[in-house]
Amino acid sequence: MNQSLGEILSTLRRRIVSWSIIVGLGTLAALAYVMSKPNMYESSAVIQIEQASVKDTGTTVGNAAAIQTLQIIEQRVMARDNLIAIIEKYGLFSNAPDMTMSEKVFQLRLAARVVQIADPSMQWRQDLSPTALNVMVKWDDPELAAAIANELVNNVLVQTEQRRRARAEESLAFYDSEERRVGEAIIVLEEQLAAYKRQNSSSLPGALEEQRQRLADVRAIELELDSEIIGLRSGDQTSSSSIQANRIRRLEEQKNLYRAEAEELSDAIARAPEVEQTLNTMQLELQKLTDQYLAISAGRAEAEMEHMLEASQKGDKFEVLEKALVPEQPLSANRKRNLALGMIASAAIATGLVLLLEARSPVIWNDAQLTRKTGLSAVVTFPQIETSSARRKRLAKEILTLLFLGVVFAGAAFVVVQLMGRASG
Repeated sequence: MNQSLGEILSTLRRRIVSWSIIVGLGTLAALAYVMSKPNMYESSAVIQIEQASVKDTGTTVGNAAAIQTLQIIEQRVMARDNLIAIIEKYGLFSNAPDMTMSEKVFQLRLAARVVQIADPSMQWRQDLSPTALNVMVKWDDPELAAAIANELVNNVLVQTEQRRRARAEESLAFYDSEERRVGEAIIVLEEQLAAYKRQNSSSLPGALEEQRQRLADVRAIELELDSEIIGLRSGDQTSSSSIQANRIRRLEEQKNLYRAEAEELSDAIARAPEVEQTLNTMQLELQKLTDQYLAISAGRAEAEMEHMLEASQKGDKFEVLEKALVPEQPLSANRKRNLALGMIASAAIATGLVLLLEARSPVIWNDAQLTRKTGLSAVVTFPQIETSSARRKRLAKEILTLLFLGVVFAGAAFVVVQLMGRASG
C-alpha cells in the first residue's frame, strides 16, 4: 500500500468523522486515566558527610571502606524490619487492607531512595568519597512524604552511629583476643624450645665441635688404656699375680667407662643434624608468630585510634543539612506527559484504522488507486461534481466533527491548565 501524502490527507478528509471519534475517545480515555491517578508529592532531605578532622594513613583504603560502610547503612535503612516499623508507625496503606506486608514493603521501597552525592568534577579521583546523602520519598500525601523522609534520615543517622561504634568495638575486641592468643602461643613455643634445647644440649650446633674434640680425646685415652693392659698381660710373670690382675681389672673398668662415654658422644654427634633441623623449624614458627604479633599490635593501635576518634567525635560526622519539608505542589509533569502521550497515541491509532478501512474499501476514488488495485490505467477521468445540498451536508458534518474535537481538546487543555496552576500555586 504505497499511498502518497496527498492520498493520505484525502483519505483523512473523507473519513474525518471516524478519525475524530477515535481521537476523541482515546483522548477521553487518556484523560480519565490521568485523572484517576492520585497526585504524587516528593520530599527530600540532605545529610551532609563531614570528613574526619583527624585522618589516618591509607586514604584510598579508608575511602573505600567509607563507601562500603555507606552502602551497608543504606541496605540496613531499607531493610524489611525498618520499613515495617515505618509502615506501622504512620499507618501507611491503611486504605488497602488486602495488601500483604511484603507488597507494602515493596511499594515503600519503590517510593523511597537514598542517593550518594559526590562532586562530579572529581570523579577521576580514586580517593573520592561522597559528601552528602539525599533521601527522597514520593507519596500521594505531602505530609506523609515529608514524615517518611525525615524518618529515613533519622534511621540513617542511627544506623551510622551504631555501625561505626560497633565496628570500632569489634575491631578492638578482635585485636585484643588475637594479641592474647598469639602471645600465649609464643610463650608456649618458647618454653618448648627451651626444654628441647635442655634435652638435646649435647647435640646443639654450638656444642658440636667441643663434642667432637672430646670424642677424639676419649678415643685416645682408650688406646692408651689398651696399650697399658696389653703391656701388663705380656709383662714379667714373677710379679704378684693378684696385684697385676687387680691392676688390669681397674684399667678395663676405666676403659669401659670411656667406651660408654664415647658411644654417648658418637650418638650425640649423629643426632646433631636432626636436632638442628627441629630447632630451625621451631625457630621459624616462633619468628612467624612474632611477626603476627607485631602486625596484630599495629592493627590494635589503629583500632584504638579509631575508637578514640569515635569517642572524641573526631571521625566522619553525619549531620542533617536540610530536613524534609512538606511539599507545596504535586509532581504534575507525569500527568501532562501521560495526557500528551495518550493524545498522540490516539491520533496514531485513528490514522492507522482509517487507512486500514480505506484499504479494505472497494470504492476507487482516483486513477492512482485504479492503477494500484487493478493494474489498469484510466483513459479519461471526470472530476467529482458536488451538489449544493451535498456540500451543505458535508460542511455540516465537518463542522460538527470539529466542534466535537474542539470540546474534547478544550477539556484536555482545561485539565492541563489546572495541573499547571496547581504546580505553580
